[in-house]
Amino acid sequence: MKFQCLRCGRGTVRSTYVTETFLIHEQTVLVKGIPVGLCPRCGERYFQPRVRERVRRLAEDAVGPVVLYTNEYAPPGGGTIQPTRQQTC
Repeated sequence: MKFQCLRCGRGTVRSTYVTETFLIHEQTVLVKGIPVGLCPRCGERYFQPRVRERVRRLAEDAVGPVVLYTNEYAPPGGGTIQPTRQQTC
């Protein structure tokens, strides 16, 4: 899966994993292994809708400070990341 970045127009977006930190109910939740399309030129991230929803549910259901891993849900290359801008989870 590759496509030209919609933000900068010069980078080639490729599948990779990222880590995001969320502050939910005054608790820090770290989610590792989130599959995204990432532009190496400008850093724009593209999330699949199902991944965005899964990460949101994981983070909201977490109790206390916790580290969650989600990369078994949608590994890079296993699905199609649509070229629509999605900046935050």
